Amino acid sequence: MEIFQHCQTKSRIPKTYLQIKWRSKKLKQTRADIALTTDPDADRICVMSLERNGEVRSFSGNQTAILAADYLFSKNS
Repeated sequence: MEIFQHCQTKSRIPKTYLQIKWRSKKLKQTRADIALTTDPDADRICVMSLERNGEVRSFSGNQTAILAADYLFSKNS
């Protein structure tokens, strides 16, 4: 499975693809939990996480919305 399966890597804007690849590399280097990147006009987002096995996982828009909702609802409980 491609790590960017949910991110728009075949973008007509080469900068977007390079940004996703760069963020993925930085995510691994810094051992951060998550990385976020957008396309140039910020109408699409790519959310990635660093898994315990060191692999980068990308999230679909629906998965991202569910994670955000879960976080917000857990703060209001």
